[in-house]
Amino acid sequence: MIKAVFDFSVIAALSCIAGFIILSIAGSILEKRLKGEANAKAERMFKTLAFALFLILGFSMVPIMVGLFIPALGQVVPIRIDFLEQNDMLIVYAAWAVYAIGLAIAWPEAKKEFFGAGKNDGPPPMRPQAPSAGSTNPPGFARPPLDRRIGDAGAIVLAMTEKKDDEAASYTVLEVWKAPAKGFPLKKDGAINASTKSFERQGYEPLNRQMAVFFFSGKAPYDEIVELLPVIGSYVMYAPSDTTVQEYLGLEDLKKRVLPPTA
Repeated sequence: MIKAVFDFSVIAALSCIAGFIILSIAGSILEKRLKGEANAKAERMFKTLAFALFLILGFSMVPIMVGLFIPALGQVVPIRIDFLEQNDMLIVYAAWAVYAIGLAIAWPEAKKEFFGAGKNDGPPPMRPQAPSAGSTNPPGFARPPLDRRIGDAGAIVLAMTEKKDDEAASYTVLEVWKAPAKGFPLKKDGAINASTKSFERQGYEPLNRQMAVFFFSGKAPYDEIVELLPVIGSYVMYAPSDTTVQEYLGLEDLKKRVLPPTA
């Protein structure tokens, strides 16, 4: 094997391992400091960097394994392995080709699952939900248009889901988009104590580190959740089962419709 290829692969692999450690430390620090959309953007950036490091590590391990395995094989088997020694780079190229073909085949689905939809891909597909998931309205109930839902809500907040194993999900407020002048107990970094069991029975599935938009009732004490919109990628869907008022929009677009226009 070309010594420069082996040496470079060793350096690349060690650098990737160090990169993973640095990303892990930096990610844990930024996760505590960044909230809302900034947190989501940082998460996508870290996923991109981690994926790049993973690819480099995977490709660099091939020359390392071939460079170590063939000499070791020559010491333990009683047959000549001159052919393998003379064509070790062909083995490396073949393994890289298999990697590249597999990556090309898996890339379309991996891109959606790992990175979410791209800028020109449109909203990502929603996971299947029950007919009335995301609303306290019973099946067949006429859903109000989104703007009316926003206007009727007493408070609207963006929250982050924390879900570990079989434990009940907890929610931490990232941003308060709408709230009454007085009487609303939730502030930034506060915990949402209202139950989401009714939404879970209707098909909503809380996922760890997933953001969700909570609409609270328009009457004091503003502790009843009337709408829960999980954030998929950077999009939300309102009224998934009612095409007459259904809307699929970006999280920032929803925020702009909730917040009053600034002068």
